[in-house]
Amino acid sequence: MKQLNRIVLVNWYVLGAIEIPIKGNVAIVGPNGSGKSSLLDAIQTVLMGGHKRYLSFNASAGEKSERSLRTYCLGMMDDSGKKGNAREDALSYMALSFFDTETARESCVGIAISASTASADEDILGRFILQDFSVSLDDFTRRDGEGRLPRPWNEVRASLLKACPDMVLEKRANRFIREMVTHLSHDPQMPNDDDKFVKNFRNALKFLPIDSPTRFIREFVLDESIVHVGAFRKSLDEYRAMEHKTLEVSRRIEELEKVQELCKGIARNVRNAVEYEWVVHESRFENTDLKKEAAAERLEENQEKESGYQLALEQKSDQLNQIMQDLAEARARLNNTDSAHQIKALESAVTARQHELGGIKDRIQHVHGVLRTTVGFASFEQLMPENFRPVVQQSVGLWREGGDMMADLWPESPVEVDNNLDQLKKHVDGVRREIARQFERSVIRMNELRSEIQNQKGAVEQLKQGRAPVRRNTQELMELLAEYGIESTPICELVDINDDKWRVAIESFLGARREALVVDPDRVKEAITIYRRKGRHLKGSRIINTTKSDDWLGRYKAGSLAHFIDTDNDHARAYMNRALGSVMAVETETELLRHERALTYDCMLQSEGSTTSINEMQPIMGIRRRASQLEVQGRQVDQMVNEFATLGKQHSALEKLRDNLISLANALLGVNARVFDLVNQREQLNAEIEGQRQAVEDLRNQDDSGIQQAIAEFVAAQKKAGDEQKQLMDRLQKARTAMIKDNAAVEVLEQELVEHSAARGRCQENPIFDAQAAQEKRDYLDETCVGELERVIFEAAKKAQAELQLHEKKKNGVRDAVAQYKARYHGGGLSHQALDMISSESTHEDLEAFVDKTVTVLVDSELAEYAKKAERARLEAETAFRSDFVAHLNDQIDKIKDLIRELNSHLKNRPFHKEMYSFEMMPNPELKDILELVEAYTRMDQANVGSLFDLKNDGDKPHHQALEKIHDVLKDEGESSLLQDYRNFYNFELVVKDLDGNRKTTLTQRIKTGSGGEHQVPFYVAMAAAMGATYRLREGADGRPLGGMSLSVFDEAFNKLDSENTMTSLAFMNDLGLQTIIAAPDEKYSLLSSCMDTIINVCRDGRVVDIDVEFPTAKGKELLNSDHPRTLLAAMSQDSQNETLEPA
Repeated sequence: MKQLNRIVLVNWYVLGAIEIPIKGNVAIVGPNGSGKSSLLDAIQTVLMGGHKRYLSFNASAGEKSERSLRTYCLGMMDDSGKKGNAREDALSYMALSFFDTETARESCVGIAISASTASADEDILGRFILQDFSVSLDDFTRRDGEGRLPRPWNEVRASLLKACPDMVLEKRANRFIREMVTHLSHDPQMPNDDDKFVKNFRNALKFLPIDSPTRFIREFVLDESIVHVGAFRKSLDEYRAMEHKTLEVSRRIEELEKVQELCKGIARNVRNAVEYEWVVHESRFENTDLKKEAAAERLEENQEKESGYQLALEQKSDQLNQIMQDLAEARARLNNTDSAHQIKALESAVTARQHELGGIKDRIQHVHGVLRTTVGFASFEQLMPENFRPVVQQSVGLWREGGDMMADLWPESPVEVDNNLDQLKKHVDGVRREIARQFERSVIRMNELRSEIQNQKGAVEQLKQGRAPVRRNTQELMELLAEYGIESTPICELVDINDDKWRVAIESFLGARREALVVDPDRVKEAITIYRRKGRHLKGSRIINTTKSDDWLGRYKAGSLAHFIDTDNDHARAYMNRALGSVMAVETETELLRHERALTYDCMLQSEGSTTSINEMQPIMGIRRRASQLEVQGRQVDQMVNEFATLGKQHSALEKLRDNLISLANALLGVNARVFDLVNQREQLNAEIEGQRQAVEDLRNQDDSGIQQAIAEFVAAQKKAGDEQKQLMDRLQKARTAMIKDNAAVEVLEQELVEHSAARGRCQENPIFDAQAAQEKRDYLDETCVGELERVIFEAAKKAQAELQLHEKKKNGVRDAVAQYKARYHGGGLSHQALDMISSESTHEDLEAFVDKTVTVLVDSELAEYAKKAERARLEAETAFRSDFVAHLNDQIDKIKDLIRELNSHLKNRPFHKEMYSFEMMPNPELKDILELVEAYTRMDQANVGSLFDLKNDGDKPHHQALEKIHDVLKDEGESSLLQDYRNFYNFELVVKDLDGNRKTTLTQRIKTGSGGEHQVPFYVAMAAAMGATYRLREGADGRPLGGMSLSVFDEAFNKLDSENTMTSLAFMNDLGLQTIIAAPDEKYSLLSSCMDTIINVCRDGRVVDIDVEFPTAKGKELLNSDHPRTLLAAMSQDSQNETLEPA
């Protein structure tokens, strides 16, 4: 056996130069953080050749450890949260000396490392192996006073080469590990497996409590070896892509075939439209021909009527002429008498008097209308002067009298009307001017109210937002400054008044200064420049000179108004001191007169030698009064709105009253005569007209010659003959009009017949016209419309239009479908060159030709090509599956079986606690179907597997679900690791048997019911067996183990085991021939001293680590074991057995 017997460390961790002797099994004991793991890390650094990928520093800390080769060499440590280095630059040496118990010779392996705080990485200077040579501190250091300093690597290397010419130097860590394992193997000609050594050594060092046999085997027994499925996935993806392409081409063909159906439908629609159009023209021709015959018949009938009416009219004209001649002779006889001349003169006089009487009546009616104007004043009595109201009331009463009597009798009292008109003329101008002044005042007040309401509403909105209700100009100036990135705040937002008694007085005194803007001193000049250049129209706004704020912070008089100001802003405080610091707060007149500037709480101001009462203003300062300010402002807005509504109604009334007064004044200007005189003239003229009419009647009654009777008869006869003549003329005119219409109708109908015939001929000349189908459509319409030609024409035209609309709709559908096809598929495939020729200007014929050609190309070329590529990709996927996946997975599965078989062979015949252990493997249920597929695919009869990846061909084959799972897993890059890691395909179980080989239980079942230590022990046994297999340890002829290096290192791995299981496990490892090194806490000292050969005590005080080595003697171990509960129980059991065996 080749056992570690010495550790030499130089500049490792906080250790300077130290040499640690070792014998047999070693326990490194010390408190947490004392540096136990640093010794184990030094051992693994040498054995792993400093290979970073293999190192697991401070393994018990898991992934939390921040240690590295560089930090170890520089002595970096974290002491109570204070990190620091023991050295700035370091040259570190580590060497392990192994003693061969068979040859009594030593061999040494070591490493030299250089590190510096100036560099982020360490530098491994050399890895060396010294066969049959022992090293000490003197080989790596030289004395310096009481201490030691490291020798340069070149010097050390030269001295070692001189002392051991066979020294092996290796630059690469893997080569170093292989050479080391070879030199330290029992038979260098048959060296141990260096890969197994690295794996199992690291597993032991990192070993932690395990919760399942499967996890133990996967993490601590099996190597990590990824089954590469890249080519397999690539081929499978290519197959999927080609399959997708094939489906895409099929979809494109299906889309274009639908377009072809649309094109065929368009042809049918065009043919149907032509045939229905022929039916329309044929029916119209027939209908027009019938109308022409009817018009010709009416024309002949009206010609006959015209001749008859013309003859009757000539006879009636002769009769009328005779009657008119007789009437003229009778009137001539009458005009030759004296009474006729007198009647004419009297009738002329009556006409003249009637004309004069009409003028008089119009003037009286005008007066009545003037009085009617006053009726509209009744609604505005409250607006008129009191002395004008009675006049208006009288005018209304006089006007109403005219409604109760005839127009010829009004007015009943002309004198009263004249007096009323005089009063109206007297007052109307004055009243009109007064109403006009009231109207102007209402306009002014409404404008003021409108402006005030707008301002108040703006103030309310600002209060609702928690801001002071500043004026519009101030708001615009703040917005202007904000556009240039200058923040400004009004004084009223920053200042409050701490005494409500003085609030109104102080705010009224400040006035617009309450809205002065506070700006950062660094930007106040820029703000004033912007105000001057951009905002000079914003009159009354202010920007405070905050650059002088420091000068005014403490300048105010005692008892001034400044004492009532509260603010946290220095600029606001300085401005208030400047404005109020010299104005004294007083309450009496005596105090008011005593000071140059003073103010009372009721707004009396003493300034510049005079006293005045200042206007009270609405308070706006202070955030704490925003709620009350909002309530007051809201009430004021409501009051002003109500006032504005009332004033608006009054304004409308004043406007109407003003207009009525203007109309009345203009009407009064037209009254220029007394109503009394007009009434007298009307009565006189009525009397004269009546007398003259009576005279005419008397003269007519005196005529007894019989001439009047004859004239009356002639007049009646003339009237009758004239009416009859007129009737005949009307009939004649109607007949002639009808003849003209019929004549024109015949001409129009003849022209229509020509047009319908030509249109019908054009339909028949169309190549797609089918005469038989057209006639069938005509016969069908005749039958459904009961022979009514107008209905036939209407239905045929309707159907033709519907076919044309459907034709256009389908054409648009074809265009849209081709456009969508182009947008979806342009840029790929073999048949897309023609798409570049298709545009919005393409005709329907171009589109139809493109569709037909594209369908042919897709069916004949692209579909076949993609199907061929898909089949090739499928075959490549199967090939890749067979070579990359199946073959590799089979190799790894065989390796699993070999490792389990080897592990079980080491566990066989090695009882532990009267139990035997062995591992079993079983397929992972999640991947069992894939395993079956792999087994089936590796058999000679691969034909039974079928077409592996063409799932749609055979959905019922035995491995269909496995293939679907492979498809699904490989789609996700993350889930594909499930297939790539061969360790996932099997689960493992540790079987517990009795000494006769009978199965007792499984570790999984024991974990559910047993204690923690009980179910962890088998894993330690298995780990020890794995280490024994790695070192090829075997039992010699004398019963002792044989082998080379057998070092197994555990970092606090036994902490979870009780003392009995710990001692038993360590004894088991010792029986196997393993040299065990473990790190354990202080409380394990007594236990480990009773069973370990070397105890290394480690303790740390700050940055000083002290190491003390002890070698427990056999007598000491016996004493420590004497009071062990296990020993006592065994002794008691033996005594009871002896008592039982003694003879009675």
